[in-house]
Amino acid sequence: MNSGPSTVTDAYLEHLTAQDLSLLLPSGYEDRELVRAATLFRSRHGLLEEALASNSVFDTVFILSDAGDPFLDASPFLVFAVCIHRTVADLRSASYVHEWLGPGRRAPVFEVERLREYAAEP
Repeated sequence: MNSGPSTVTDAYLEHLTAQDLSLLLPSGYEDRELVRAATLFRSRHGLLEEALASNSVFDTVFILSDAGDPFLDASPFLVFAVCIHRTVADLRSASYVHEWLGPGRRAPVFEVERLREYAAEP
């Protein structure tokens, strides 16, 4: 089975809603281009993953605005995908991560490279 970039992008696009795509489109794209959003993400390698990891999309999905609950605009799939991509981006510069040991107990784990390798798989 091919697990190349287009296959990963297609798998994401299967689950993203039209509203999700409008949140992911880079700034400068107009609503009329939403119809072509899936084609745009398929044609520009890495654009979808870049959008999922961007600070602006993270802020749009997770920062409460005057309009109300940000989770009303994004599907659960988009929320999860943004969390995963943000974590992968954070791992690039991390020298350690906290391992949960129990309530109020955490320990530093310095084997971050193994997590980076795992996260690199599509």
